[in-house]
Amino acid sequence: SCSSMFHSISKTAMTSTFINKLPLSQLSKDMDQLFTDFEYLGLFDEYGSCCLFINQLLLQSLRQKNYQVQLISCYALMEEQNQRFFLGHKDYIKPGQLAGHVTCLVNQAFLVDFGLGNLHKCLATAPQAIAFQAQASDHLLGELYLSNLAKIAWHPIDDIPNLAFETARQQPKLDAVFQQLHAFQKNRLKFAIHRALFKKRKKSTTPKLVPRTNFDETYF
Repeated sequence: SCSSMFHSISKTAMTSTFINKLPLSQLSKDMDQLFTDFEYLGLFDEYGSCCLFINQLLLQSLRQKNYQVQLISCYALMEEQNQRFFLGHKDYIKPGQLAGHVTCLVNQAFLVDFGLGNLHKCLATAPQAIAFQAQASDHLLGELYLSNLAKIAWHPIDDIPNLAFETARQQPKLDAVFQQLHAFQKNRLKFAIHRALFKKRKKSTTPKLVPRTNFDETYF
């Protein structure tokens, strides 16, 4: 199973999984904590299939900790036995969808992707999030074997035509969610006690993403 083969975080009441293959370091510890924070606040449930939004949120969180982070345009391909699943491939774009996938490159050396929600929905073996050593080349950003029969690879693309527009459109919501995340991180115990006492999450007063666009990524 994944839990025995990889360093991963999983909780009984939570379905998201994180495969962390980073070297033992402060970055690895910070990634574990960020994944746990995102999970606790329900961010994967709400935005885990929106690669641009969730990875922009990750980028801001890592930059706040003084890591060098940039978004990379790509598509992802998961192969399991005779099945192939794409995220953000140009041949499988539907109207209104982001025409590509984005992931984070950290310190010019590590690939971190919190936006694998559609793969995670389609395949029980697919993680929600992943972090590992990049293998940058002209045709490959990195690949990771999940088992003898399954692997995920990230392939760079030149450009996502609607990326700047969608980034600007999401910014107000991104700022609001980042403030919520930052407030939680400053006092996790307070939030935990509040949740234990009231057991009902307050409804967000921040504007929702405009519904005309389906932010779920393409998959096939």
